[in-house]
Amino acid sequence: MLGVDPAKADRNFRNRIGIVLQSSGVETEFTVREVIDLYSSAYSNPRSLDEVIGLTGLDEKVDAQVGSLSGGQKRRVDLALGIVGRPEMLFLDEPTTGFDPSARRKSWDLIEALIADGTTVLLTTHYLDEAEHLADRVGVLMQGRMVAEGPPADHCCPSADRLGYRAVGRIGRVECAAGVARRRVPRTHRRARRGERVVSGFPSNAALVVRQTRYQLKFFTRVPIALFFTLFLPIVMLILFNALFGDDFVCGDDACTPGNRWPVSQFYTGGLAAYTAVSATFTNLANMVPLRRDEGVLKRWRGTPLPTWTYIAGFVLSAVVIAMVGVLLMLTMGVVLYDLSIDWAKMPAAVLTFIVGVASFAALGMALASLVKSASSASAAANAVILPLAFISDVFVVSDRKNSFLNSVGNFFPLKPFVNAFQDCFSPIVDGPAFNPGSLAFVAAWGFVGLTIALKKFRWEPSGSAPRGRRSRAAAVEAAG
Repeated sequence: MLGVDPAKADRNFRNRIGIVLQSSGVETEFTVREVIDLYSSAYSNPRSLDEVIGLTGLDEKVDAQVGSLSGGQKRRVDLALGIVGRPEMLFLDEPTTGFDPSARRKSWDLIEALIADGTTVLLTTHYLDEAEHLADRVGVLMQGRMVAEGPPADHCCPSADRLGYRAVGRIGRVECAAGVARRRVPRTHRRARRGERVVSGFPSNAALVVRQTRYQLKFFTRVPIALFFTLFLPIVMLILFNALFGDDFVCGDDACTPGNRWPVSQFYTGGLAAYTAVSATFTNLANMVPLRRDEGVLKRWRGTPLPTWTYIAGFVLSAVVIAMVGVLLMLTMGVVLYDLSIDWAKMPAAVLTFIVGVASFAALGMALASLVKSASSASAAANAVILPLAFISDVFVVSDRKNSFLNSVGNFFPLKPFVNAFQDCFSPIVDGPAFNPGSLAFVAAWGFVGLTIALKKFRWEPSGSAPRGRRSRAAAVEAAG
């Protein structure tokens, strides 16, 4: 295909094709303008926004959120994303399903314009009149076998001037059926001459990562429930816990003397700041990645020339930015409301602890996202992991039983070592520079385990949607390529 084995296709091959699947996801929180801008960045020589909007007839909806569009309008968005890269070969799977007659005719005009511009179109359709109108050559599949192939005129029955087939017997033998223009044809394909192609070069990987990160952050700000649980709930907890327990003290290992104790209000500030970082990375990634996978968004991106690692990097870096904002917000509240003191000699240790922690918990979040089968189970799994650990990791409850069983359990998992190492950077009873290499190494080891699992188990396809059987493996490889 285009001189390339699709099973071994690389970025350059995907840059030359466009794919419009019958069912694939798109980021519904973005506007039409935004999704076209985002996906266009994956290609070396994309069409302009105005050109894509004009071709697909989305002029009046360019600033509307994709989630607010009708089914037919969403299908036009699918088509817009399929042609934005100026493909040499365009795969259209049931492109006019759900269209009214007027919209179907406009789509036919668009396909004919693409063909006239030199694009080869491989079209699957259930509408025989669509195949007859658009196709140079028609192929008919029955029971997994190509039973007929050739120009549309070759498939007209002697007593009819329209395409028509019916299966006879269990083996799928084909015979002419006059006057059955509404019979279904599982597949058709369209070939056309190829025109000249001007390649301007891909954007740099750094630019792609920045754009992906920016759009992931934009998505986060448009999901109120994510904003609340990631940033505002820890603030509510900080205020509530300090209202209930703020007059108490956390004592050092020795006697609880004035020079060896720490106000609980400041203790909670450091602990909940660390918890915010974990929530922004581990919980956020464990929830959002499976959601995008189930929606088909990961599958769509996999079919573009975007390097896959840049898409994942955008997810992870946006989570890190959210974690940083959350931590700074919590520490600011601690300084303003609870007399949290900042020892600048300890800040290098705080920064290093933060970096190791968010990197490790981001890897663990990606690992959990890779292991769960669906988005519906991801939230329960993430909360079942992180919430019980928070109660035994000096986040919600101050632990005084240093040798208890629960304390040992907390020390086995990475949350408590991370929380304690971060708290030490703001504790008046811990001398500077407050580096805790043992705890950081332990947290990093957990992060390495998470990274290993994520690399081995990560899936782009929704669970259960991958083709099965020997006959469909080639199609699965081609779709993944």
